Amino acid sequence: MDTRGNSNVEFHNEVNEALARRESSFDQVNSALQAVLTKLQALRTIRNPNPNSSEINPFAPEGLS
Repeated sequence: MDTRGNSNVEFHNEVNEALARRESSFDQVNSALQAVLTKLQALRTIRNPNPNSSEINPFAPEGLS
């Protein structure tokens, strides 16, 4: 019974460690995506400095937005 208990504890620890690594990875991806979003918003502001104008798709080909 002790062997099974130790195995369960070891498995539980391994799962927790894996989850912590995944959480860290997701945090890094989230940070990178936030940086990209910030840059895209800055580009949008440069392209369309008038915030009162209608929404423009910054990714549409010229003349279609």
